[in-house]
Amino acid sequence: MNSTSRWCWPPANSPVGPSGGGRYAAGVFERTARIGVAVMLAVGLLIAAPITTVATAGADSADSGFRLDEVGRLSAPGAASAGRLGNAMRVTDPPPLPPPPPWVMPPHGETGRRAVYSKTNQWVWTVEADGTISSAQPVSGRRTWNQPNPGVYQVFSRSPQTCNITNRHICMRWMVRFTVGPSGDNIGFHEIPMNHQTGRFLQTEAQLGQARSDGCVRMSTASAQFMWNWAPVGTTVVVLP
Repeated sequence: MNSTSRWCWPPANSPVGPSGGGRYAAGVFERTARIGVAVMLAVGLLIAAPITTVATAGADSADSGFRLDEVGRLSAPGAASAGRLGNAMRVTDPPPLPPPPPWVMPPHGETGRRAVYSKTNQWVWTVEADGTISSAQPVSGRRTWNQPNPGVYQVFSRSPQTCNITNRHICMRWMVRFTVGPSGDNIGFHEIPMNHQTGRFLQTEAQLGQARSDGCVRMSTASAQFMWNWAPVGTTVVVLP
């Protein structure tokens, strides 16, 4: 054995001898590259796992509402988001806010001491000169745009008891008139009418808040008495749609 075959690597008689050294190096490089790719894939899966968990929790949880958009951004419930669907831009608007409850007085431009009647809400508020709401109660009026028309009126007449001009057996107490209908019938606030032929009220106080009148504004006995004491002739009445 000469010194070359004794100390040089790879040996001359090795399968990867001097003539196969290039192939041996290529094989080592290939195996190293495969190991590197496998490591990178494993790291990528570990990084992606929490994002997948968040997206699943947001989709299934009734309490979360958070969502991942198309580019992986976490958005809060109700927030507007935009993303691409194919080549088209998709924009998602937040859901509309629910309407306020009926006992919340709608905004309007009038000031000062006034009674406010909302035909949509079927509620009446009394407002003091400083803007304080002194009472709020459900009523039963007419929901259509007329009788009475939206506008600003003044109380012009009051009666502790009165009857319908066409049905004299239907009477009501604590009448506070503020306008007149197209047939000349007075429109105002009053207690739920009673049919004196049957001895029964035309509706129950539990049904207040529903539109059940031809034009006047029906109130509970307590609310009608309050309005009678609160609204003298000249009091402003605001009728809202």
